[in-house]
Amino acid sequence: AEEYIYQDFIALPWKVVVVLLLALFTLATTLSNSFVIATVYRTRKLHTPANYLIASLAVTDLLVSILVMPISTMYTVTGRWTLGQVVCDLWLSS
Repeated sequence: AEEYIYQDFIALPWKVVVVLLLALFTLATTLSNSFVIATVYRTRKLHTPANYLIASLAVTDLLVSILVMPISTMYTVTGRWTLGQVVCDLWLSS
């Protein structure tokens, strides 16, 4: 029993580090893709087919950072699914 308590004690700091890093990656992804979208939208000179492609890729990355990365972070840290069957089915279908 003491062995498990020690493992949990060691695991907690690593979980905190993992959560902070993944949250930082999620925030950086969200902000950077938002900036790309806003820049292409607001700058008339950037309204070209190539930049529209870049903006559309930024939109998909933004959706991933908003919809997928937070759930993935939670699942990675806890090691179990806590969001119910409906969200699980949606998660597996994507």
